[in-house]
Amino acid sequence: MARLSQSGYNEIVVSWSEWERQLPWGVEAFVFGGGERAWKANFRRICEHQASFLAKYGLTADEVPVLRYDCGPGGPHGGHPFTPATAPVGECWVEVPC
Repeated sequence: MARLSQSGYNEIVVSWSEWERQLPWGVEAFVFGGGERAWKANFRRICEHQASFLAKYGLTADEVPVLRYDCGPGGPHGGHPFTPATAPVGECWVEVPC
């Protein structure tokens, strides 16, 4: 992933109407983090959201997976977004099936 700035942030703001026009393909994955203490609760909630989304658009989990953010302070390699990555390049995202 290309780094957009030296700050490390990679957020992009789009209008809601543009977001809706891109559905369902505007969503590439469902992402959760929060470190080990929050992973269980966050995982349960993200799986509920993913299931609803997949049912609404007739997609599969292979098309729109669930990813755990595993970098920064807070987990094996971290888990908190907006902090410096602590895992080797390419190891921040872990696909976890619901």
